[in-house]
Amino acid sequence: SDENIGGFWRYKEEEDFPSVYKCCHIDTDRDLAGYADFPWDPSHGLLISNEDITNYLEENVKVFNLKQYIRFNTRVENITATTTRTENDDDRSRTQNNNNNNFKRKKLWKVETSDGTISYFDAVIVATGRHGGGAYIPSFKDMNLYRGQIIHSSKYKYPEKHNLNKNKNVVVVGCGNSGVDCITDVCAKSKNAYWISRSGVWINNPGHAEDAFSRAVGETFIIELIFRLPWWIISTLWETYG
Repeated sequence: SDENIGGFWRYKEEEDFPSVYKCCHIDTDRDLAGYADFPWDPSHGLLISNEDITNYLEENVKVFNLKQYIRFNTRVENITATTTRTENDDDRSRTQNNNNNNFKRKKLWKVETSDGTISYFDAVIVATGRHGGGAYIPSFKDMNLYRGQIIHSSKYKYPEKHNLNKNKNVVVVGCGNSGVDCITDVCAKSKNAYWISRSGVWINNPGHAEDAFSRAVGETFIIELIFRLPWWIISTLWETYG
């Protein structure tokens, strides 16, 4: 449950509310991160911040009057598959002279929410996300002996918020998108910053998505074939030609 549009993309200062970190920018360019019937302002830059995204979603809701369909601070308690009788288009020409010749069963979803409301829908999308529950922190040997703080990226905000200053050594574990962002964010603020990955990884500068995707048009099939190769071949190609 929430009281604003934007979900995880809306930055929240409180650590108890998972959100993107303050410096987060989406890795999809402006026009690919928008709706066809509500395009971005062309004067806006191609790089989109988390604040830009939430503002864009709020404007979209306002323009199309979507707020009337949204219930904030409401938890879904139960979802049940059910059916109801509806007129069968294929049988309308027949004479209704017995039982259910002119009816069929329509599949619906019965949704019960925390405010006591029961609603029926043709389809349900479960979009709980991957980070809302504090996310998964793997267990390391002697982890219980460590006296420093351990923060998952879903609860990381910015260096000063967590007192990651010039007196602190910081280790970022993981080389996914959030790992890249976090190590970049803390390295200038901490005493020493170390980056750990489970396996080798190559970092290059391909340019923003607008440029990278446009150059990849027509090459999608080849790229897909390359990604099916053994990891050591991909690594060699990336090291040599990346």
